[in-house]
Amino acid sequence: MNEMVTVEGTEMQIREYDGQRVVTFKDIDTVHKNKNGTARRSFNRNKKHFIEGEDYFYLKKSNETDSFQEEFSNETDCPIRNIKIPNKGITVLTESGYLMVVKSLTDDLSWDVQRQLVKAYFNVRQVQQEIPERKTYPLLVEDKWLAEMEPNFEYLCKQYKLTRKGLYHKILLDIGKSYNVDDYKILYKYEKGYEARFVMEVVSYFAELREEAEKTILEHVARKKNKK
Repeated sequence: MNEMVTVEGTEMQIREYDGQRVVTFKDIDTVHKNKNGTARRSFNRNKKHFIEGEDYFYLKKSNETDSFQEEFSNETDCPIRNIKIPNKGITVLTESGYLMVVKSLTDDLSWDVQRQLVKAYFNVRQVQQEIPERKTYPLLVEDKWLAEMEPNFEYLCKQYKLTRKGLYHKILLDIGKSYNVDDYKILYKYEKGYEARFVMEVVSYFAELREEAEKTILEHVARKKNKK
């Protein structure tokens, strides 16, 4: 995967969070050739108009975010890609957040940069997402255990601000501490005669994986509810 794009002669790192492309304040200042801190000030002045989880994400440094990047650094499905999270945390902007931040910039360069960023940066990822690869992680309500876990899946997706795919990665990281899921994928194919449509189907099929997954899911739910 090419990790850089060029916008108006400036190379820009491709960053992704939870399946969508994002930018940092520094990215915006660099590509728009503005003084450092310009984009952040614009954001802070108008923050009441920004919706967290839609226009921006605030990412906190934790062992979980570090594990995501280490475990899935070479996968296109990595929930966090090329985002270095400092101890104080970092704000990243989606396409809508970016356009809101640069709304006041009306010089010729800014118009050109905005057009290129939308077409060559943000929209590229959207086109990729339209490809049926998202079917890798469908919701199979006919699976009794998955159906029982569905309320917990929905709750954790909202709490962690993750897509279903991102949440499944989180669960698999925990399961992987005790079991080699890849081995179970092979065993699943041997026993069923075909490959699983998605990895949680494998987890649901084997009792030990199912029990480990349920344990970690309920622990995450309890942890979030106890913080309230």
